[in-house]
Amino acid sequence: RRAFLSAATRAGVGAAGIALVGCGGDDEPSDLESGEAPPVGAEIQSAPRASDDGSAAVDTPLQTSALRRRPPSGVPHTGGSLRLHASFLSLDFFDSHRSQFPLAQLLASLQQSKLLRYADINAGILEPDLVSIPEIVDDETYVFILRPGVRWWDREPTNGRPLIADDIRLNSERQIAGLDAQGGEDPTLLRQSLYARSASLDILDDETLVFRTDGPDATYLSAVHAAPWSFIQAPEIWDLFGDALRDDPLQPSHYNGTGPFQIDRFQAEEQIRLIANPSYFREGKPYLADLTVLNIASSPEQEAGLRAGELDLWSPADAVELSSLFDEFPDYLVETRPLPFGVEMALSYRAAATNPVADPRLARAIHVALDRHAIMHASYGVNGQVSGPAPWYTPEWRLETADLLEQPGFRVTLSDVDRAELAGLRDATAFDGPLTIHLPDVFAATYPGVDEVIRVSMEERLGLRVEMAIAQYPTLLEGLSDGSVEVMIGWGSAISDPDPTERGLRTMQTEADDNRGGFSDPIVDTWLETMRTTLDLGERQAIFREVITPQLLAKPAWLLNIGHGVQRMVHRPGVWLPAFGFGGDGYRWEEAWVEA
Repeated sequence: RRAFLSAATRAGVGAAGIALVGCGGDDEPSDLESGEAPPVGAEIQSAPRASDDGSAAVDTPLQTSALRRRPPSGVPHTGGSLRLHASFLSLDFFDSHRSQFPLAQLLASLQQSKLLRYADINAGILEPDLVSIPEIVDDETYVFILRPGVRWWDREPTNGRPLIADDIRLNSERQIAGLDAQGGEDPTLLRQSLYARSASLDILDDETLVFRTDGPDATYLSAVHAAPWSFIQAPEIWDLFGDALRDDPLQPSHYNGTGPFQIDRFQAEEQIRLIANPSYFREGKPYLADLTVLNIASSPEQEAGLRAGELDLWSPADAVELSSLFDEFPDYLVETRPLPFGVEMALSYRAAATNPVADPRLARAIHVALDRHAIMHASYGVNGQVSGPAPWYTPEWRLETADLLEQPGFRVTLSDVDRAELAGLRDATAFDGPLTIHLPDVFAATYPGVDEVIRVSMEERLGLRVEMAIAQYPTLLEGLSDGSVEVMIGWGSAISDPDPTERGLRTMQTEADDNRGGFSDPIVDTWLETMRTTLDLGERQAIFREVITPQLLAKPAWLLNIGHGVQRMVHRPGVWLPAFGFGGDGYRWEEAWVEA
């Protein structure tokens, strides 16, 4: 342990701090594993906001505070059942090397394990999962020692055998190769480039592996070994089932893992029932005996199920008002977690005859004129908050709320300086409209009226005629790439770590593969590259806050945050939930419990 702490101090522990939970097989409890109530979620507190003309007031979220209506009493109870809901349309593959959809990710989190996972995803703090002690020898060398006592499920084809280092090697090689059972390229294996960041992997014995990178890589641990899809699978599954894992993607017999639960029953149109894994390596976990996910897609059906006692927990849609529920069930509880995906604006800087936004002055004008508060209110009501270049729920990376609300584009109302700048930018570009703003069809349908809020507020603030257009996401993403879609507003992709280094390198650098909008800024390029190789977490945070954030506020990137909402979780009394973060930590269900 002393050797690890010394190395961690020297190297900044790569992408994040690591909480030493259960290291060396001694199973020391963290706050998350104790009987004490951890902090959970956030409740949005609101302040009144006047509209531009000083008339009607709406609520503008300004800050968050911890929310738990009462602490749990005593030690968590073992046993019991919990019933959740989901839409089974959110399933693609049970093979977690191929999966992308949220429910598939949750099921993998419940049944499979990673080398590392998040102790606190909101703070970016990692903890060991399948390993006991990760030792960072130098800036390029990572030693992993497998946690003792980890076994695959006691069923075919693994029959309870121990996890060994070669299992990790084979998982890494499968991801990098990206080949099907016949040896052909298989595009459904999605994470070759991620795992290829391991320059080498050596096995010293059955319990010890050494990964090396090609130079310092600040996000290596979090992005490769603790990411949402970094699950370790049993190699026997690939040998036994081959391409059936791809061609028969939702066959539960294809699953095998080391995680806290196992699928006991899968009824494709009705439910998925999971039972506790009796040989789970975390002693005493999971607390629940079983957990069932019911296929209920619509919010009214979900609410009816909760009211009838058929569900123990309900996550209502953003716009659902809960007052009538609490009138009938005053002892029901609410907890919240931030949403990993935000509402974003995307701009295309691609030169095209029909794209006026290729002029960065117009892009700046759109950024300054955008009424982020009105859009968030139309989308989430009071259950959301505006975000700057970093989401509002990442305190070590974001601007403080008071500072953010003083920035052009984030003020509650336009200042005289803003209006003067917008007039100057319009004159300089000589663009007289109309400006077309595109919305994805699913986004527009989810929030009826948001298109009109955007049009009216943008016309008033920008001083140009605005037209709204609605199309499917793939069409709009293609249009951003060729310049035929100049502006899009909708949901962005989910973040998987509060550290923006990885996402910035992937989406904002001039030559990045996912830089659809053609954004280019030498200052951002240079400092993102510096963040890539800066292993000290505090230094990266300072670079992002003090250099990159001001640059992005002055010269908007092609992706601009508007804000992030929260997911509400309503449940009956006697249900105790763990400290869920903003996403990718479904394994925390092992800490949920119900009173006897």
